[in-house]
Amino acid sequence: MTNAGTTADLHLAEDLADAADAITMSHFGGDIPAKRKADRTLVTQVDLAVDQTVRTLLRERAGGDLILSEEGPPLPWPAAGRVWVIDPLDQTVNYSRGIEEFATLITLCMDAIPQVAVVSAPARGERWYAQKDHGAYRNGHRLQASVTHRIEDALLTIAAPHQFVPSSRTGVREDMRERVDDVARRAHATTGHGGFLGQMRVAAGAVDAAIDPWGQPWDLAASSLIVTEAGGRFTDLSGHSGFSTQSALASNGVLHPALLDMLLPG
Repeated sequence: MTNAGTTADLHLAEDLADAADAITMSHFGGDIPAKRKADRTLVTQVDLAVDQTVRTLLRERAGGDLILSEEGPPLPWPAAGRVWVIDPLDQTVNYSRGIEEFATLITLCMDAIPQVAVVSAPARGERWYAQKDHGAYRNGHRLQASVTHRIEDALLTIAAPHQFVPSSRTGVREDMRERVDDVARRAHATTGHGGFLGQMRVAAGAVDAAIDPWGQPWDLAASSLIVTEAGGRFTDLSGHSGFSTQSALASNGVLHPALLDMLLPG
């Protein structure tokens, strides 16, 4: 394999997603005990099974690549070289309660820059994917972000209010909830909550922007590539490009400067 992401890498990412989907769907809707990790997030045996399966496949087919997974050992980030960034089961709470809004998130990065990405939500029958400089797709149909250019006309998705509680762990600022509320009041409307699904709706042009106050690389890497390949823009809430910090602003690109003006202090 070459260093940059290739079509073969995307095919591998989809094979990983297929294997993950087989595991998650075989247990979905059943009695799935969950326990809290040290960071207060939930984990189930399904999370761990997906993680192990993905690791095994990557060792077989891309043995020289590194892996950063939510359920695996820590890896300093950003990291050089080829690194697979994996969230085996995003939205574990939903999954454990039989709610269809969950996904496996898979990204291949080269020197911390996403090259291929897959977001697979099997209970919804949806899969989003992208290859750098080759566009973004949902179930084979090319994605295009919206062209809405005024916040007053925009439809936004915003993470749940409790996620904006100031915290040194997440980096949420004291003034962030108030600033986000100001954005919501100015927007035409808001819908849903944050996370992968809101960001995928930005890529599809159904939603104009998504605001998420915190997340780890495995939460954000795939969305960052899919949104940008759909013509949108993806930064943190301070305007820094990429996904290495703990927040995310995904937009159609046109609205990004105005949204940052409202979200930034000063």
